[in-house]
Amino acid sequence: MRALWLVGVMVAIACNDRRRSSLEAEHKLLGLYNNAKRIYSESGVFPVGIVPLTPETPCCKGPQQRCVSSREVWQHPVWKALGFHVDEPGRFQYSYESDGKTITAKAVGDLDCNGITSLTVLSARLDRNGNPELTLLSPGFNVE
Repeated sequence: MRALWLVGVMVAIACNDRRRSSLEAEHKLLGLYNNAKRIYSESGVFPVGIVPLTPETPCCKGPQQRCVSSREVWQHPVWKALGFHVDEPGRFQYSYESDGKTITAKAVGDLDCNGITSLTVLSARLDRNGNPELTLLSPGFNVE
């Protein structure tokens, strides 16, 4: 009985850690969206471009199984236009794609470094009145 209780506690802790880590991705993507929306309101377009997963090296291969967070990693012109960067070690890589009218931004991370990838996706498009509209899907897990 005690062993079953301990397993339940461990599962609850793991789920809580996973949720807290997913909030990291949601927080960063919502900040990206707010900056993109501001740029849209000033210029009439979202920042255009495609940025592959940043940082390039998966987080599990980084120090303490975290992604490198140096400013040099975030020098792509689109990241700079968005003011997007990650200052502290994290568990996610980020990508961005926009044609100026739509955005797809992703946060990808293997939270336990066990081959199960967490994916959070932010999508934005213009509604029929030309206003930015946000969709945030989080978290999705894929076994790779």
